[in-house]
Amino acid sequence: MNASLDLNEDARLSGRLPRGLALTVAGATLLTAVPLVFPAVRLVSRGAAAQATIDTAAGVIALVAAFLFYGRFGRSGRLADLTLLAALGVLTFSNLVLSALPLASGWGDEPFAMWAPTGGRLLCGALLVAAALAADRPVPRKRFVEPAVLLTSAGTVAAIAATVALLADHLPAVAGVPRVASLDAGLSEHPTTLIAQFLDLALYSVAALGFVHRSRKCEDSFLSWFAIGAVLAAFARLNYVLFPATYSEIVGSGDILRLLFSVALLIGVFREIALYQENFAERAVLDERRRVARELHDGLTQELAFLASYGRLLAKRGASEPGGVQPLIAAAERALSESRELVRDLARPPRESFDEAVAQAARDVAERAGVGVRLELDPEAVPDAPTRHALVRIVREAVTNAVKHACAQEVAVCLAAGPHLEVSVRDDGIGFDPVDVDGAGYGLVSMRERVEALGGSLLIESEPGHGTTVKVIA
Repeated sequence: MNASLDLNEDARLSGRLPRGLALTVAGATLLTAVPLVFPAVRLVSRGAAAQATIDTAAGVIALVAAFLFYGRFGRSGRLADLTLLAALGVLTFSNLVLSALPLASGWGDEPFAMWAPTGGRLLCGALLVAAALAADRPVPRKRFVEPAVLLTSAGTVAAIAATVALLADHLPAVAGVPRVASLDAGLSEHPTTLIAQFLDLALYSVAALGFVHRSRKCEDSFLSWFAIGAVLAAFARLNYVLFPATYSEIVGSGDILRLLFSVALLIGVFREIALYQENFAERAVLDERRRVARELHDGLTQELAFLASYGRLLAKRGASEPGGVQPLIAAAERALSESRELVRDLARPPRESFDEAVAQAARDVAERAGVGVRLELDPEAVPDAPTRHALVRIVREAVTNAVKHACAQEVAVCLAAGPHLEVSVRDDGIGFDPVDVDGAGYGLVSMRERVEALGGSLLIESEPGHGTTVKVIA
Protein backbone atom coordinates (compact mmCIF):
# COMPACT_ATOMS: atom_id res chain seq x y z
CA MET A 1 0.00 0.00 0.00
CA ASN A 2 6.10 4.71 -0.72
CA ALA A 3 6.92 9.01 -3.02
CA SER A 4 7.84 6.81 -0.33
CA LEU A 5 4.95 5.43 1.60
CA ASP A 6 5.72 4.88 5.26
CA LEU A 7 5.60 1.19 6.13
CA ASN A 8 3.42 1.97 9.12
CA GLU A 9 0.94 4.19 7.28
CA ASP A 10 -1.86 1.60 7.17
CA ALA A 11 -1.12 0.63 10.76
CA ARG A 12 -1.48 4.23 11.89
CA LEU A 13 -4.73 4.62 9.97
CA SER A 14 -6.21 1.46 11.46
CA GLY A 15 -4.99 2.68 14.86
CA ARG A 16 -7.25 5.73 14.45
CA LEU A 17 -10.27 3.51 13.76
CA PRO A 18 -11.62 3.35 17.36
CA ARG A 19 -11.69 7.15 17.57
CA GLY A 20 -13.35 7.42 14.15
CA LEU A 21 -15.95 4.82 15.09
CA ALA A 22 -16.65 6.56 18.38
CA LEU A 23 -17.23 9.88 16.61
CA THR A 24 -19.42 8.14 14.00
CA VAL A 25 -21.56 6.44 16.63
CA ALA A 26 -21.86 9.67 18.60
CA GLY A 27 -22.92 11.70 15.57
CA ALA A 28 -25.40 9.09 14.33
CA THR A 29 -26.86 8.72 17.82
CA LEU A 30 -27.32 12.48 18.06
CA LEU A 31 -29.06 12.62 14.68
CA THR A 32 -31.34 9.78 15.76
CA ALA A 33 -32.07 11.19 19.22
CA VAL A 34 -33.01 14.75 18.18
CA PRO A 35 -36.52 13.92 16.91
CA LEU A 36 -37.09 11.57 19.85
CA VAL A 37 -36.25 14.25 22.41
CA PHE A 38 -37.78 17.11 20.41
CA PRO A 39 -40.77 15.70 18.49
CA ALA A 40 -41.52 19.09 17.00
CA VAL A 41 -38.28 18.97 15.05
CA ARG A 42 -39.08 17.69 11.58
CA LEU A 43 -36.28 15.74 9.95
CA VAL A 44 -38.30 14.84 6.89
CA SER A 45 -39.09 16.66 3.71
CA ARG A 46 -40.79 15.69 0.50
CA GLY A 47 -39.04 15.77 -2.83
CA ALA A 48 -38.52 13.12 -5.49
CA ALA A 49 -35.63 15.09 -6.97
CA ALA A 50 -33.73 15.13 -3.67
CA GLN A 51 -34.26 11.40 -3.13
CA ALA A 52 -33.21 10.63 -6.70
CA THR A 53 -30.11 12.76 -6.25
CA ILE A 54 -29.14 10.85 -3.09
CA ASP A 55 -29.66 7.49 -4.79
CA THR A 56 -27.74 8.56 -7.89
CA ALA A 57 -24.81 9.85 -5.83
CA ALA A 58 -24.78 6.64 -3.77
CA GLY A 59 -24.87 4.54 -6.94
CA VAL A 60 -22.04 6.42 -8.64
CA ILE A 61 -19.84 6.25 -5.51
CA ALA A 62 -20.50 2.53 -5.19
CA LEU A 63 -19.61 2.11 -8.88
CA VAL A 64 -16.25 3.87 -8.39
CA ALA A 65 -15.53 1.73 -5.34
CA ALA A 66 -16.48 -1.37 -7.34
CA PHE A 67 -13.92 -0.53 -10.02
CA LEU A 68 -11.27 -0.12 -7.34
CA PHE A 69 -12.05 -3.57 -5.97
CA TYR A 70 -12.10 -4.88 -9.54
CA GLY A 71 -8.42 -3.98 -9.78
CA ARG A 72 -7.70 -4.86 -6.16
CA PHE A 73 -8.95 -8.42 -6.61
CA GLY A 74 -6.81 -8.66 -9.73
CA ARG A 75 -3.76 -8.06 -7.55
CA SER A 76 -4.75 -9.93 -4.39
CA GLY A 77 -6.93 -12.76 -5.69
CA ARG A 78 -8.61 -12.84 -2.25
CA LEU A 79 -12.11 -14.12 -1.60
CA ALA A 80 -12.97 -11.11 0.60
CA ASP A 81 -12.12 -8.64 -2.19
CA LEU A 82 -14.19 -10.62 -4.70
CA THR A 83 -17.16 -10.67 -2.32
CA LEU A 84 -16.85 -6.92 -1.77
CA LEU A 85 -16.83 -6.46 -5.53
CA ALA A 86 -20.13 -8.35 -5.70
CA ALA A 87 -21.62 -6.29 -2.83
CA LEU A 88 -20.62 -3.01 -4.45
CA GLY A 89 -22.04 -4.19 -7.78
CA VAL A 90 -25.39 -4.95 -6.15
CA LEU A 91 -25.31 -1.61 -4.30
CA THR A 92 -24.60 0.24 -7.55
CA PHE A 93 -27.40 -1.34 -9.56
CA SER A 94 -29.85 -1.15 -6.64
CA ASN A 95 -29.39 2.58 -6.20
CA LEU A 96 -29.34 3.45 -9.90
CA VAL A 97 -31.79 0.96 -11.40
CA LEU A 98 -34.16 0.13 -8.55
CA SER A 99 -34.37 3.54 -6.89
CA ALA A 100 -33.09 6.54 -8.85
CA LEU A 101 -34.59 5.42 -12.18
CA PRO A 102 -38.13 4.82 -10.83
CA LEU A 103 -38.10 8.18 -9.04
CA ALA A 104 -36.92 9.95 -12.18
CA SER A 105 -39.66 8.16 -14.14
CA GLY A 106 -42.43 9.22 -11.77
CA TRP A 107 -42.97 5.86 -10.08
CA GLY A 108 -42.32 7.25 -6.62
CA ASP A 109 -45.65 6.21 -5.16
CA GLU A 110 -45.65 2.67 -6.55
CA PRO A 111 -44.91 -0.45 -4.41
CA PHE A 112 -42.01 -1.20 -6.76
CA ALA A 113 -40.24 2.04 -5.72
CA MET A 114 -40.10 0.86 -2.10
CA TRP A 115 -39.81 -2.93 -2.23
CA ALA A 116 -37.33 -3.29 -5.09
CA PRO A 117 -34.66 -1.06 -3.42
CA THR A 118 -35.38 -2.79 -0.11
CA GLY A 119 -34.66 -6.18 -1.67
CA GLY A 120 -31.47 -4.89 -3.27
CA ARG A 121 -30.22 -3.34 -0.03
CA LEU A 122 -30.93 -6.53 1.92
CA LEU A 123 -28.87 -8.49 -0.60
CA CYS A 124 -26.09 -5.89 -0.40
CA GLY A 125 -26.10 -6.12 3.41
CA ALA A 126 -25.83 -9.90 3.23
CA LEU A 127 -22.89 -9.68 0.82
CA LEU A 128 -21.14 -7.11 3.03
CA VAL A 129 -21.49 -9.50 5.98
CA ALA A 130 -20.04 -12.28 3.82
CA ALA A 131 -17.12 -10.05 2.78
CA ALA A 132 -16.45 -8.94 6.36
CA LEU A 133 -16.45 -12.53 7.65
CA ALA A 134 -14.87 -14.23 4.61
CA ALA A 135 -11.73 -16.28 5.13
CA ASP A 136 -8.60 -14.45 4.03
CA ARG A 137 -7.71 -16.99 1.37
CA PRO A 138 -7.00 -16.83 -2.36
CA VAL A 139 -9.59 -17.76 -4.95
CA PRO A 140 -8.58 -20.05 -7.85
CA ARG A 141 -7.99 -17.61 -10.66
CA LYS A 142 -10.15 -17.97 -13.75
CA ARG A 143 -10.43 -15.74 -16.76
CA PHE A 144 -13.07 -13.01 -16.66
CA VAL A 145 -14.07 -13.78 -13.05
CA GLU A 146 -14.40 -10.08 -12.20
CA PRO A 147 -16.71 -9.22 -15.14
CA ALA A 148 -18.70 -12.37 -14.36
CA VAL A 149 -19.23 -11.21 -10.77
CA LEU A 150 -20.43 -7.78 -11.90
CA LEU A 151 -22.73 -9.32 -14.51
CA THR A 152 -24.10 -11.68 -11.87
CA SER A 153 -24.74 -8.69 -9.58
CA ALA A 154 -26.61 -6.92 -12.37
CA GLY A 155 -28.58 -10.07 -13.17
CA THR A 156 -29.52 -10.58 -9.52
CA VAL A 157 -30.76 -6.99 -9.25
CA ALA A 158 -32.76 -7.51 -12.44
CA ALA A 159 -34.27 -10.67 -10.91
CA ILE A 160 -35.25 -8.70 -7.80
CA ALA A 161 -36.91 -6.05 -9.99
CA ALA A 162 -38.82 -8.69 -11.96
CA THR A 163 -39.93 -10.49 -8.81
CA VAL A 164 -41.18 -7.29 -7.16
CA ALA A 165 -42.97 -6.26 -10.36
CA LEU A 166 -44.76 -9.61 -10.52
CA LEU A 167 -45.75 -9.51 -6.83
CA ALA A 168 -46.57 -5.79 -6.70
CA ASP A 169 -50.30 -6.38 -6.17
CA HIS A 170 -49.61 -8.63 -3.17
CA LEU A 171 -47.06 -6.41 -1.40
CA PRO A 172 -48.00 -4.02 1.44
CA ALA A 173 -49.22 -0.69 0.15
CA VAL A 174 -47.00 2.35 0.27
CA ALA A 175 -48.11 5.20 2.51
CA GLY A 176 -49.54 7.94 0.38
CA VAL A 177 -48.60 10.99 2.42
CA PRO A 178 -45.39 12.14 4.02
CA ARG A 179 -45.21 11.75 7.79
CA VAL A 180 -43.59 13.65 10.62
CA ALA A 181 -40.79 11.77 12.31
CA SER A 182 -42.21 10.06 15.37
CA LEU A 183 -41.89 6.82 17.29
CA ASP A 184 -45.64 6.18 16.97
CA ALA A 185 -45.31 6.21 13.19
CA GLY A 186 -42.65 3.54 13.40
CA LEU A 187 -44.73 1.29 15.65
CA SER A 188 -47.70 1.59 13.29
CA GLU A 189 -45.66 0.57 10.25
CA HIS A 190 -46.60 -2.59 8.39
CA PRO A 191 -44.97 -5.66 10.03
CA THR A 192 -43.29 -6.69 6.76
CA THR A 193 -41.64 -3.28 6.50
CA LEU A 194 -40.40 -3.46 10.08
CA ILE A 195 -39.03 -6.97 9.58
CA ALA A 196 -37.14 -5.88 6.46
CA GLN A 197 -35.63 -2.86 8.22
CA PHE A 198 -34.71 -4.84 11.35
CA LEU A 199 -33.06 -7.50 9.19
CA ASP A 200 -31.11 -4.84 7.30
CA LEU A 201 -30.14 -3.24 10.64
CA ALA A 202 -28.81 -6.58 11.88
CA LEU A 203 -26.87 -7.24 8.67
CA TYR A 204 -25.11 -3.87 8.66
CA SER A 205 -24.34 -4.15 12.38
CA VAL A 206 -22.66 -7.53 11.86
CA ALA A 207 -20.84 -6.15 8.81
CA ALA A 208 -19.56 -3.20 10.86
CA LEU A 209 -18.14 -5.52 13.52
CA GLY A 210 -16.59 -7.75 10.86
CA PHE A 211 -14.94 -4.84 9.04
CA VAL A 212 -13.55 -3.47 12.32
CA HIS A 213 -11.92 -6.83 12.98
CA ARG A 214 -10.58 -7.24 9.43
CA SER A 215 -9.24 -3.69 9.18
CA ARG A 216 -7.26 -4.11 12.39
CA LYS A 217 -6.08 -7.61 11.50
CA CYS A 218 -5.04 -6.71 7.94
CA GLU A 219 -4.06 -3.08 8.70
CA ASP A 220 -6.22 -2.05 5.74
CA SER A 221 -7.33 1.58 5.84
CA PHE A 222 -9.96 1.08 3.11
CA LEU A 223 -11.74 -1.52 5.26
CA SER A 224 -11.70 1.00 8.12
CA TRP A 225 -13.91 3.27 6.02
CA PHE A 226 -16.17 0.32 5.22
CA ALA A 227 -16.53 -0.23 8.97
CA ILE A 228 -17.48 3.42 9.53
CA GLY A 229 -19.86 3.31 6.57
CA ALA A 230 -21.52 0.12 7.85
CA VAL A 231 -22.13 1.81 11.22
CA LEU A 232 -23.81 4.74 9.46
CA ALA A 233 -25.88 2.33 7.34
CA ALA A 234 -26.99 0.46 10.47
CA PHE A 235 -28.11 3.73 12.08
CA ALA A 236 -29.91 4.61 8.84
CA ARG A 237 -31.95 1.41 9.17
CA LEU A 238 -32.64 2.20 12.82
CA ASN A 239 -34.00 5.59 11.74
CA TYR A 240 -36.16 3.92 9.11
CA VAL A 241 -37.64 1.78 11.90
CA LEU A 242 -38.22 4.67 14.32
CA PHE A 243 -39.17 7.32 11.78
CA PRO A 244 -40.38 5.54 8.66
CA ALA A 245 -40.67 7.33 5.39
CA THR A 246 -42.04 4.50 3.33
CA TYR A 247 -43.28 7.02 0.84
CA SER A 248 -40.23 6.91 -1.39
CA GLU A 249 -40.14 10.64 -2.20
CA ILE A 250 -39.56 11.53 1.47
CA VAL A 251 -36.03 12.46 2.51
CA GLY A 252 -35.55 11.81 6.22
CA SER A 253 -32.82 11.26 8.77
CA GLY A 254 -32.38 7.69 7.54
CA ASP A 255 -31.61 8.95 4.05
CA ILE A 256 -29.13 11.46 5.45
CA LEU A 257 -27.29 8.66 7.26
CA ARG A 258 -27.43 6.48 4.15
CA LEU A 259 -25.83 9.33 2.19
CA LEU A 260 -23.12 9.62 4.85
CA PHE A 261 -22.44 5.91 4.33
CA SER A 262 -21.65 6.73 0.70
CA VAL A 263 -19.51 9.68 1.79
CA ALA A 264 -17.47 7.34 4.00
CA LEU A 265 -16.95 5.03 1.01
CA LEU A 266 -15.92 8.03 -1.11
CA ILE A 267 -13.30 9.09 1.43
CA GLY A 268 -11.99 5.54 1.46
CA VAL A 269 -11.84 5.60 -2.35
CA PHE A 270 -9.85 8.86 -2.37
CA ARG A 271 -7.39 7.50 0.19
CA GLU A 272 -6.98 4.27 -1.76
CA ILE A 273 -6.29 6.17 -4.98
CA ALA A 274 -3.70 8.30 -3.16
CA LEU A 275 -1.99 5.16 -1.89
CA TYR A 276 -2.00 3.68 -5.40
CA GLN A 277 -0.32 6.81 -6.74
CA GLU A 278 2.33 6.72 -4.02
CA ASN A 279 2.95 3.02 -4.61
CA PHE A 280 3.25 3.62 -8.33
CA ALA A 281 5.83 6.36 -7.78
CA GLU A 282 7.75 4.16 -5.36
CA ARG A 283 7.67 1.25 -7.78
CA ALA A 284 9.08 3.42 -10.55
CA VAL A 285 11.93 4.59 -8.30
CA LEU A 286 12.63 1.06 -7.07
CA ASP A 287 12.69 -0.33 -10.62
CA GLU A 288 15.21 2.33 -11.65
CA ARG A 289 17.37 1.62 -8.60
CA ARG A 290 17.36 -2.07 -9.41
CA ARG A 291 18.28 -1.36 -13.02
CA VAL A 292 21.28 0.70 -11.93
CA ALA A 293 22.22 -2.01 -9.42
CA ARG A 294 22.16 -4.64 -12.17
CA GLU A 295 24.34 -2.48 -14.40
CA LEU A 296 26.86 -1.95 -11.60
CA HIS A 297 26.87 -5.62 -10.67
CA ASP A 298 27.29 -6.86 -14.22
CA GLY A 299 29.84 -4.22 -15.22
CA LEU A 300 31.93 -2.33 -12.68
CA THR A 301 31.76 -4.93 -9.93
CA GLN A 302 32.87 -7.74 -12.22
CA GLU A 303 35.85 -5.71 -13.46
CA LEU A 304 36.91 -4.85 -9.91
CA ALA A 305 36.60 -8.48 -8.89
CA PHE A 306 38.88 -9.39 -11.79
CA LEU A 307 41.45 -6.76 -10.73
CA ALA A 308 41.45 -8.02 -7.15
CA SER A 309 41.78 -11.69 -8.12
CA TYR A 310 44.46 -10.96 -10.72
CA GLY A 311 46.43 -8.91 -8.18
CA ARG A 312 46.34 -11.81 -5.73
CA LEU A 313 47.56 -14.11 -8.51
CA LEU A 314 50.50 -11.79 -9.24
CA ALA A 315 51.32 -11.68 -5.54
CA LYS A 316 51.47 -15.48 -5.42
CA ARG A 317 53.81 -15.50 -8.41
CA GLY A 318 56.18 -13.26 -6.50
CA ALA A 319 55.93 -10.00 -8.41
CA SER A 320 58.92 -7.88 -7.41
CA GLU A 321 57.99 -4.39 -8.52
CA PRO A 322 58.58 -1.61 -5.94
CA GLY A 323 55.86 -1.92 -3.31
CA GLY A 324 54.63 -5.12 -4.89
CA VAL A 325 51.06 -5.52 -5.92
CA GLN A 326 49.62 -5.20 -2.42
CA PRO A 327 48.50 -1.55 -2.93
CA LEU A 328 46.71 -2.65 -6.12
CA ILE A 329 45.02 -5.50 -4.31
CA ALA A 330 43.97 -3.26 -1.40
CA ALA A 331 42.60 -0.58 -3.71
CA ALA A 332 40.73 -3.09 -5.83
CA GLU A 333 39.23 -4.81 -2.78
CA ARG A 334 38.11 -1.47 -1.33
CA ALA A 335 36.52 -0.48 -4.64
CA LEU A 336 34.93 -3.93 -4.92
CA SER A 337 33.49 -3.64 -1.42
CA GLU A 338 32.15 -0.17 -2.17
CA SER A 339 30.53 -1.26 -5.43
CA ARG A 340 28.93 -4.30 -3.78
CA GLU A 341 27.63 -2.09 -1.01
CA LEU A 342 26.20 0.34 -3.54
CA VAL A 343 24.49 -2.51 -5.39
CA ARG A 344 22.94 -3.74 -2.15
CA ASP A 345 21.80 -0.23 -1.19
CA LEU A 346 20.19 0.32 -4.58
CA ALA A 347 18.41 -3.04 -4.53
CA ARG A 348 17.23 -2.68 -0.93
CA PRO A 349 13.47 -2.09 -0.55
CA PRO A 350 12.80 1.53 0.46
CA ARG A 351 10.35 0.38 3.15
CA GLU A 352 13.10 -1.47 5.03
CA SER A 353 13.29 -0.20 8.61
CA PHE A 354 16.52 1.19 10.07
CA ASP A 355 17.10 -1.73 12.43
CA GLU A 356 16.64 -4.17 9.53
CA ALA A 357 19.14 -2.20 7.43
CA VAL A 358 21.71 -2.24 10.26
CA ALA A 359 21.19 -5.98 10.81
CA GLN A 360 21.60 -6.73 7.11
CA ALA A 361 24.75 -4.60 6.86
CA ALA A 362 26.36 -6.48 9.76
CA ARG A 363 25.33 -9.91 8.47
CA ASP A 364 26.53 -9.21 4.92
CA VAL A 365 30.11 -8.79 6.13
CA ALA A 366 30.28 -11.13 9.12
CA GLU A 367 28.53 -14.16 7.68
CA ARG A 368 30.62 -14.03 4.51
CA ALA A 369 33.71 -14.43 6.71
CA GLY A 370 32.14 -17.07 8.96
CA VAL A 371 32.01 -14.75 11.97
CA GLY A 372 29.11 -14.85 14.43
CA VAL A 373 26.84 -11.83 14.81
CA ARG A 374 24.85 -10.84 17.89
CA LEU A 375 22.25 -8.13 17.40
CA GLU A 376 20.59 -5.90 19.99
CA LEU A 377 18.59 -3.43 17.91
CA ASP A 378 15.88 -1.05 19.04
CA PRO A 379 13.17 -0.83 16.35
CA GLU A 380 12.12 2.58 17.72
CA ALA A 381 15.31 4.13 16.32
CA VAL A 382 14.21 6.04 13.19
CA PRO A 383 16.85 8.55 11.99
CA ASP A 384 16.53 10.83 8.99
CA ALA A 385 17.79 9.63 5.61
CA PRO A 386 21.36 11.11 5.73
CA THR A 387 21.94 9.82 9.27
CA ARG A 388 20.53 6.43 8.37
CA HIS A 389 22.84 6.10 5.37
CA ALA A 390 25.94 7.20 7.29
CA LEU A 391 25.31 4.90 10.27
CA VAL A 392 24.68 1.86 8.08
CA ARG A 393 27.99 2.50 6.31
CA ILE A 394 29.79 2.95 9.64
CA VAL A 395 28.40 -0.33 10.94
CA ARG A 396 29.54 -2.09 7.79
CA GLU A 397 33.03 -0.58 8.04
CA ALA A 398 33.36 -1.39 11.74
CA VAL A 399 32.33 -5.02 11.19
CA THR A 400 34.73 -5.23 8.22
CA ASN A 401 37.59 -4.03 10.43
CA ALA A 402 36.68 -6.55 13.12
CA VAL A 403 36.68 -9.38 10.57
CA LYS A 404 39.75 -8.43 8.52
CA HIS A 405 42.09 -6.82 11.05
CA ALA A 406 40.98 -7.92 14.52
CA CYS A 407 40.46 -11.62 13.62
CA ALA A 408 37.22 -11.56 15.64
CA GLN A 409 35.10 -14.65 16.17
CA GLU A 410 31.96 -12.74 17.16
CA VAL A 411 30.70 -9.23 16.61
CA ALA A 412 27.96 -7.59 18.67
CA VAL A 413 25.99 -4.72 17.12
CA CYS A 414 23.80 -2.59 19.40
CA LEU A 415 21.34 0.12 18.46
CA ALA A 416 19.58 2.25 21.06
CA ALA A 417 17.01 5.02 20.57
CA GLY A 418 16.74 7.96 22.92
CA PRO A 419 17.50 11.66 23.04
CA HIS A 420 20.64 10.72 21.10
CA LEU A 421 20.80 7.70 18.85
CA GLU A 422 23.64 5.32 19.79
CA VAL A 423 25.18 2.63 17.61
CA SER A 424 28.01 0.41 18.82
CA VAL A 425 29.99 -2.42 17.27
CA ARG A 426 31.91 -4.60 19.72
CA ASP A 427 34.21 -7.50 18.76
CA ASP A 428 36.23 -10.13 20.64
CA GLY A 429 39.31 -9.75 18.42
CA ILE A 430 42.95 -9.02 19.12
CA GLY A 431 42.40 -5.33 19.76
CA PHE A 432 44.94 -2.52 19.26
CA ASP A 433 46.30 0.62 20.84
CA PRO A 434 44.16 3.53 19.58
CA VAL A 435 46.94 5.99 20.41
CA ASP A 436 49.32 4.36 17.97
CA VAL A 437 46.97 3.97 14.98
CA ASP A 438 44.20 6.53 15.50
CA GLY A 439 43.55 8.22 12.17
CA ALA A 440 46.05 6.07 10.27
CA GLY A 441 43.64 3.56 8.83
CA TYR A 442 41.42 4.46 5.89
CA GLY A 443 38.41 2.83 7.55
CA LEU A 444 38.81 4.83 10.77
CA VAL A 445 39.27 8.05 8.80
CA SER A 446 36.12 7.33 6.79
CA MET A 447 34.06 6.61 9.91
CA ARG A 448 35.28 9.72 11.67
CA GLU A 449 34.50 11.94 8.69
CA ARG A 450 30.98 10.53 8.41
CA VAL A 451 30.29 11.10 12.09
CA GLU A 452 31.66 14.66 11.99
CA ALA A 453 29.40 15.40 9.01
CA LEU A 454 26.45 14.33 11.16
CA GLY A 455 27.54 16.52 14.06
CA GLY A 456 27.93 13.45 16.26
CA SER A 457 30.82 11.85 18.12
CA LEU A 458 32.87 8.70 17.52
CA LEU A 459 34.38 6.77 20.42
CA ILE A 460 36.86 3.91 19.95
CA GLU A 461 37.76 1.75 22.95
CA SER A 462 40.37 -0.96 22.50
CA GLU A 463 43.52 -2.46 23.90
CA PRO A 464 45.66 -5.33 22.65
CA GLY A 465 44.13 -8.70 23.43
CA HIS A 466 40.77 -7.34 24.66
CA GLY A 467 38.76 -6.57 21.54
CA THR A 468 37.44 -3.27 20.22
CA THR A 469 34.30 -1.22 20.67
CA VAL A 470 33.31 1.44 18.16
CA LYS A 471 30.49 3.67 19.42
CA VAL A 472 28.70 6.42 17.50
CA ILE A 473 26.45 8.98 19.18
CA ALA A 474 24.37 10.89 16.65
